[in-house]
Amino acid sequence: MSNIEAVAPKKAAGETLELIEMLWDAFNENYDAFKAGKMPLEDEINYQLFSSPGPSQYKAFSDFFDILEGGKDYIRSLKGQMYMHDFADVKDGTTEPDILELLQKLYATDDYNPKEITLISGLLWGQHEETRKKILSRFKQFHDKKNKVRLLTRADKEVTEEYTSIFSDDSQFYMPKRKPFHFVLAGNDYLYFEFPHTESTVFRLNMLLDLNTLNYKKGKSKTDMLRFLYSQFDAEYDG
Repeated sequence: MSNIEAVAPKKAAGETLELIEMLWDAFNENYDAFKAGKMPLEDEINYQLFSSPGPSQYKAFSDFFDILEGGKDYIRSLKGQMYMHDFADVKDGTTEPDILELLQKLYATDDYNPKEITLISGLLWGQHEETRKKILSRFKQFHDKKNKVRLLTRADKEVTEEYTSIFSDDSQFYMPKRKPFHFVLAGNDYLYFEFPHTESTVFRLNMLLDLNTLNYKKGKSKTDMLRFLYSQFDAEYDG
């Protein structure tokens, strides 16, 4: 399936667009600092101590951009597919994060069945248990449709105890180190990923891409993108 409109959350508008610009600029500043050698990989632990985006995350984005023609600028040109939520609004019930709308649309779209769905997360919405419960409930819906459900998180397995049976054998819990690239991968088609953020900010920037329609570099393809994504959970993509 290659119809991103069928599964995409509602488009951002108004003040949200301005905040997306600000979040992109913050990401871009740190990314450029990494590329300029001002954020060496050996300093990663210092960033983790303060729950700040570290050089390993920007290294992952450098690898990600390197698969695409135009790299970072190309991703920026697709800014209409960027989403933002205010964590304070999520916590007080004013809004829901776009990931919930995405998962619901993926599940409800009649002509698409991902067969596998993967989530790589940090603490799995540990700051907002209600959103965590909703995500897990929607993953159970996928499992009930015979989809493989894979979860990688730093959260303890006890937080998903009610749903233990739905997760694949290669799922991982209580990971000692954070994964540098957080995302939802639906089948081999849709990628919904999170830009680096610090736990001290209430804003989160995400993006949805259709892997079938991206402009890959000459000599690169969707297979290379999937290999990069699968490398985040130490499994080889076999094509």
